[in-house]
Amino acid sequence: NNATESETVIPWSAGDMFCVPLQQTGMVHMCTSANSNEYGGAALYWIHDEPLMNYLGVAPIVKKFEPTLYTRRDMLARVQEIQHSTGNCHTDTRTSSTRSSSSSSSNKSSRSDV
Repeated sequence: NNATESETVIPWSAGDMFCVPLQQTGMVHMCTSANSNEYGGAALYWIHDEPLMNYLGVAPIVKKFEPTLYTRRDMLARVQEIQHSTGNCHTDTRTSSTRSSSSSSSNKSSRSDV
């Protein structure tokens, strides 16, 4: 480990997401427990912004945040909160053909206004 970076352990579970800031040294990932009968181990998806940074001609030089864990439970709770606050938790019971014909007629009226 580099003397300027301390070791951080992020305990996570299935469905969790974590973000890690700029690292000057390598990162080690270890799966210490997984239900191998159900999932066969653990999968880690690495998503980063290097292509965008290259396109913009910039480089990360300063650590802007600490490692952050977003638990599956908290993310799903937030989605439920948003659905209830917007009213999108109650699905429309009309058939898809009724919805498409009603949206088609609203599109036609919109076009005639142009």
